[in-house]
Amino acid sequence: MIVVTGMHRSGTSLVAMTLEELGVPFGDHGAFYAADQWNAKGYFERRDVMDLNSRMITGLDRTGSSVGALLGQARYLTEPDLETILARGPLFADEMRVIRDETRDGAIKDPRLCLTWSAWADVVDVTSAVVCIRHPFEVADSLRRRQRIPTPIGLRFWRYHMRALQTRTPPGVVVVDLDSLMVAHGPELRLLIDGLGLEIEGVEAERRFSEKYQPGLAKSAPSERPELDGETGELWEWLQSLRPIPIAAAE
Repeated sequence: MIVVTGMHRSGTSLVAMTLEELGVPFGDHGAFYAADQWNAKGYFERRDVMDLNSRMITGLDRTGSSVGALLGQARYLTEPDLETILARGPLFADEMRVIRDETRDGAIKDPRLCLTWSAWADVVDVTSAVVCIRHPFEVADSLRRRQRIPTPIGLRFWRYHMRALQTRTPPGVVVVDLDSLMVAHGPELRLLIDGLGLEIEGVEAERRFSEKYQPGLAKSAPSERPELDGETGELWEWLQSLRPIPIAAAE
């Protein structure tokens, strides 16, 4: 099973859509979290996967009642301890196995997998992990515009997810940069094809991507990126070190 993850607002939905176009199944779309104004083509996130991960992190479902969802999101923003999250993993082993049997050689996607993927790997065979990245200030800016989360809190939340990935890094991880994928499709598509061993030619992959991709997404990035420092800068450098090609080269 392939897991697709990355911080919220980092292109995980675009990459999941791309992978499905390249032949990686994500399952019945009827089981997905509904599309909305922020992701008109859908999130490619199974509701049962979202709820399982949310319960592991916060103790509450993500797609149940609106009140429960709000409480869960508020608790999520408090950044629950990673070890406590993973200690809950065995409680959901049977549910993970059901999802594994339905997924087979396909993929699941959820930003929360940054925190929970190793709990899944203790129960099911996680063959590959695709991590989507986006400049931290662009993530924070998107969270501010979408959910009115102040920029400092958005950056802190980004660090929380990336720190969890650094603490427990998936083996053979494929790191895809959102900006590079939007600007120079070919190199990022090749990363996915080679990293996951997909049987599709690069030209065909670019054709399929171009049919689905909406260029207007690129307009969501702010025109300037403040300089990164401290832990934010260190984590961003670490993420780039996992890539076989520099982000600047892909752009």
